[in-house]
Formats: sequence, C-alpha cells, structure tokens
Amino acid sequence: MTEQFEDFFHKAISQALNWKEGQPPSAIYEALALVCVSEALAKLSEVRKADRDALARLGRRALLQAGGRTDEEAEALALVLPLARRGLAFLAGTAPANGRDGAAIYLTHPGPSELVAMTRGKPDAFGAASVALHVLQCASCAADLSLLERVREPAGISLRAAAADLSPMLSPTEGHSVGTCEALSAEAVLFDGGVLAVYANEPLAVRLVVEGGTTDDMRPGYWSGRVPQDTATLDATLYVGDKTTTWKIRLH
Repeated sequence: MTEQFEDFFHKAISQALNWKEGQPPSAIYEALALVCVSEALAKLSEVRKADRDALARLGRRALLQAGGRTDEEAEALALVLPLARRGLAFLAGTAPANGRDGAAIYLTHPGPSELVAMTRGKPDAFGAASVALHVLQCASCAADLSLLERVREPAGISLRAAAADLSPMLSPTEGHSVGTCEALSAEAVLFDGGVLAVYANEPLAVRLVVEGGTTDDMRPGYWSGRVPQDTATLDATLYVGDKTTTWKIRLH
C-alpha cells in the first residue's frame, strides 16, 4: 500500500468511526469501498483489528438503514451499496470468490493510469473499488499493478525506471518491427522467444493487454512481455497514459 493511499484510507476509517446517529452514512460507505482497494493490495490485515471490527459494526448498521429511500436516493445508491457490502464482506472474511453479488466490477482491463490512481493520493472511493474488484479476479492485472507500484512516478501517470530492480530495456534494433499504432504513436517489436516490446513516443505509462499474454517490464514510454505465438495476429488493447485504443499486431 502506498503511503499516500495508506494515509487516505486511515483518514477515511477515522471519519467513518466518528459517524453519529442521524448523520448521512456516506463516510461509512466510502470507507467500506476503500476496504476493497486495501484487499486488492493484500494490505487489509495491516489495519488495526480494533478499527476493522469497529468499521464492520458501523457498516452493518449503515447498510441496514439503507432501505426506505426515495426513488432518487435509491438510484444514487444503486452502485454504492453493493461496493460497500463487498467491503463489509472482506472485513468479515465472507466475500464471494466469484464476485457475483451485484458489486460494480470494472469490466475491461484498467489502463496503467487507472491502476496507479487507485492507490495514489485521494482516489474516488467507489471508482477505485470497482477497479480493485477487477484486479482481484484478474491475475494479469494484479501482476501489472504490482509492477506499476514498484516503478511508478510520484506524479501518477508516468513511470520511473527503477534500474536497480529492472533488467536493461530491450533494444528495438535486436528484434524486428511488427507494426505501428499511429493513434498513440507506438511501435511493436518482436524478439526471439515470443517476447514483444512496445515503444511509445510519449514518456507515459504503457501497457499492452493481450489474451494469454504476460507483462515483464513497464517504464515511461516502454512495455515488454510475452505473447502467444500460435496466432498470426494479436488482438491487443494498448494504453498510453490515459489514452487507449485497440490494435491488431501481425506477428507473422
């Protein structure tokens, strides 16, 4: 868990625990949603048990009182309450493995900026929870989040190359170009052993999502990973900073 998110999460818990009867329970719902993010980072157990138990008690009370709303209020809570319930389930250790409990889960693979924003500064609690629930069910995104957390720029979207932790960046001259993406000014280069690298003109976080692919390295303007070799064309999704596009890459 990043220090910024850790501080933000603990402040959210503190605000929730200061809730008084008759006040809007929004602070409780937000804290419960952020529990999902903490669970995705495998850091929930580091929160004091007394605070987890107190938040769970308040969460149960707040969710029991969620009924009897006007139609407008009910519509506003339609996405909020399932996320809060999932956070409560994580606190109780009863969250469903398949996630089929009505919680809004990010349906597409989140881009690098969305993964980093989930744990940086002051994320939107419910948007971050949706991304976190996707990460919990997607091994590829979980691995990418772990790598992004090690090499991110403090500012957020861009990444810092951590030379001590990462192997040397692949030189494009050692492989052969298999396509360019004009929309995001990027080039794909294939290397021996099914290793693919993407080089972007902008020094922003780059991520390529391919079914059956894995990520090895991410840096400003650079991504590398392993992709299936049993197909002539990859149907990929490319993320560069906050921008995304689909990309067909012809390997052969």
